[in-house]
Order: sequence, then C-alpha cells, then structure tokens
Amino acid sequence: MQHKNYQNKLQEHLSRLPIAQALTERDMQLLQNYALDYRLTFQELKTLHSIFIDFKMWGRNLISETFANKESLLNYYKDLHRQDIKGGRVYTQMALREEKQPTFTYKTLPMEDKILGTCPVASEKTLCCNLLTLDAARNCAFDCSYCSIRSFYPDNAVYFENNLAEKLNQLQLDPQKIYHIGTGQSSDSLIWGNSSKIFDGLLDFASKNPNVILEFKSKSNNIDYFLKRKIPRNILFTWSLNPEIIIKNEEPMTSTLASRLKAAKQISEAGNLVGFHFHPIFIYAGYDNDYKDIVDQLTTLFKPEEVATVSMGTLTFTKKTMRLIRKRNIQSKVLQMELEEIAGKYSHSTDTKVQLFRTLYQMFASWQGKVFFYLCMEEKAIWDKVFKFSYATNEDFDLAMKAAYVGKILNLP
Repeated sequence: MQHKNYQNKLQEHLSRLPIAQALTERDMQLLQNYALDYRLTFQELKTLHSIFIDFKMWGRNLISETFANKESLLNYYKDLHRQDIKGGRVYTQMALREEKQPTFTYKTLPMEDKILGTCPVASEKTLCCNLLTLDAARNCAFDCSYCSIRSFYPDNAVYFENNLAEKLNQLQLDPQKIYHIGTGQSSDSLIWGNSSKIFDGLLDFASKNPNVILEFKSKSNNIDYFLKRKIPRNILFTWSLNPEIIIKNEEPMTSTLASRLKAAKQISEAGNLVGFHFHPIFIYAGYDNDYKDIVDQLTTLFKPEEVATVSMGTLTFTKKTMRLIRKRNIQSKVLQMELEEIAGKYSHSTDTKVQLFRTLYQMFASWQGKVFFYLCMEEKAIWDKVFKFSYATNEDFDLAMKAAYVGKILNLP
C-alpha cells in the first residue's frame, strides 16, 4: 500500500518538473526507479533530475546502480557531477551534435513596433558601453548552445522589419551627437542577407547619418551583398570568434573560423573597419593554445589601424538561461563549469576571469594602445586587474569607445 501511495505522489512530483522531457525515455525510467526505490522527495528528485540532464548534455552514459540508502544515492551522483565539472571540458574533433536546420516561417513586424532599444544587459553593477540595439530581424538560424534567442520565438518564426526604411527615417537623432548602434542583439547581423531589404535600409540609414556608428556583429561569412556596393565608412563589421573545435561542438550552423576571417579580410580590403569579439571564451583542454593560434592569425592578417575593437567576455548565465539550455535537449558541454554568482548572474569566479582575460590580452601585445580593447559585462575591479585602469561610469566607457571608433573611421584611407 505504501508503494502504491508513493507512486501517486511520484506522478505528482514528475508533473512539477519544469523540463521533464529533456531526458531520454531510458534515463527517465532510471530516475523513476530510483525515486520509487528510495522514496525521493520532490526536491531530491528535482536535484537528481537536473544532474541527469547535465550528464546527458555532456555525453555521460548512465547505468543503474544499487545504493545502501537514499543519502548514498544522492551523494554518489552529486560527487560524480562535481568530478565532471572539476575535470573540465574535453572536446573531440567530432561534433557532439548534428547540424539540423529547422524550417522557418517568415513574418513581418507591425509598424507600431519599436525599432530602437538599449542593451538588455546594461547595469550599473558592471561596466557597459551603453550600446543601442536595432532589431531589423528577430530570431536566428544558428544554433549556438549558449544562446537563448530561439527560445523566445515559438514555431521557428523569423520576424523582419517590413517597414525598416520608413522606421529609420522617423528616428529623431541629434546631428551633434555620436550614436553607436548594433544590429546583432536579436539575430545574427548577416545571416538573413537582404531579406525584406534590411541591408538596403541599413546602408541608406548609415549614409544619411554619418554621426551613427552602425555595428554588424556576426558568425557568418554572408558578405556578398556588401562586396558589390560602396559601403558607408561608418558601418563597422565585427565577428565573434572561437576555436574551430568550439564552433563544431557549440556553434552549429555557423561559418567556420577560416571563413569568418576570410570575410573580415575582404571587408577590410574593401575599406571598412573590422572588429572581433572573443565572447564567450571557453575553457577546455588545450584552449590556451587554440586561442593563441587565433590571435596569431589576426595579428598576421590585419594591421591595427584596420581594426576598431577587440572585446572579451565569458560564459555568463541567469537561472532562466540555464533552464532554457537544459530544456533544449541538446548535447553540449556549455554548462560543464564551476559557476559563481556575481551580481545576480552565474559565471566563472573573479580570479578565473582575471587570469583568462589577462592571458588573452597579453597575446595582443602588438595591438595594445592601437586597438580599442574592452570587457563585456564585467565589474570595474576586473578591468583594473586586466587593463590596469577602468572607467568611472558607463557613460565614460561609452564616450571613450565612440571617440576611438570615430578616430579610426576618420583615418581610413
């Protein structure tokens, strides 16, 4: 009778699990067997469920074990989880998951929908450049494991600004003020090409507003449109970079590292500034040599005067983002790291970040003082330890960045 009563309670517990579907049928059955055998409470079941999801994402196979009691069961899996995190990420050359391109449906945004916004992660607790965001397209065809963009758009719907040119013309901009606007917040800046004539509208906007620094941020090599046209000099093209092994395992659908660098070189040769984002940086076995190789390629391919900026950032999550990643039911090692809560978000410890950023920054010794380096969403104390200075406010950071970019634009040949 007790067993039957607990079965009813277990079904209630299972119904309360936020992402029960993220486990395979086999692993879910193992979890239920443990719950029945050891009479797990909801919190104990939830803890074990979360650990099982991580193991599935990390590629660890689960087998049934026998334990003396409930405490032994929970301690065994908690210890195993800690060991996997302590052991760190190890990637093979084979991608953990296949690239499966979904079928997208294309929709347009209403005229009354606001086009210009502010950086959603801006905070007085961390230094932020106060970037303005322009969402010409919303949703992304790339499938980066650490990104939650797709989770916000059900049924794989992609939204385009059908009235982009009209909305841009209606913006009230102060001609005496410099604006830094990025188009890569709700989608990759290049991936959709000139769908709904968004590139046409953006180039026209940049031409009419030379006081606007319009930044495209991408993991794509889709630049053919721009190579066939005269591009306004105030358009800045930037690429997010990671070693090829991270691209294969954690950034499905995106362009290879080699093709991103080739695209950046072509844009540079066409006369526009380029920039690079090392964000997020991954720590894994051999990461230091792999990032050094990227830096060596950059400093060989580009002169500092051709490069506006290099940014650095780490994997940073909110609790909601971590839930969304686990809910996606993918193979990924993105959450296989020690997490420390800082300013309401979860990331590496401060000491780890300092070591990581300092090491990468030192690799760029020949570009220091000639390219604008910055940290994305980090505390002033980390800036002080990495760069030996920090900005007093976000406004100071914003002004310094704009001044550096404008200076580079004015000195273009």
